[in-house]
Amino acid sequence: MLEVLPPDIRAAFKQSGKPVTTEVLMSMAMYRGPHMPAAMAAEYERLFPGWGIRMLELTETQVSHRQELERRQVDRSEARMDRGQTFAFAIASMSVVASVVVLLAAPPSWFTALAVVGMLVVGVGGPAVARALAMKFRWPNSKPDRQMP
Repeated sequence: MLEVLPPDIRAAFKQSGKPVTTEVLMSMAMYRGPHMPAAMAAEYERLFPGWGIRMLELTETQVSHRQELERRQVDRSEARMDRGQTFAFAIASMSVVASVVVLLAAPPSWFTALAVVGMLVVGVGGPAVARALAMKFRWPNSKPDRQMP
């Protein structure tokens, strides 16, 4: 341990003949928030010139990357919702057309009326019911965008 001391101090210890004890002093600093205290940043900059600029550039790059990911996620989510609405409209429209065709082509009876009502309920209300059930029971690939009662 004495080898790390300067030669004159080392010689003084050896001449004294007394045992040498070593004390270790440790300190710890804590801070909250995204940025360290200015004094600590200045010390880093003193030890590693250009460190502050590199940290700012890294932070800006990370922020830009995160914002781009969020923008893509929002754009894709909007596209999925638009596509879903288009398909739901197409299914509902085909259901109404098919119901009218059945109503005009089939002989009038209670069975025809029941079939037409069933086709309309499934075609028009089916997608909404399927979505509500998926949200309520948390089926795979279903994410509620608001609380269901």
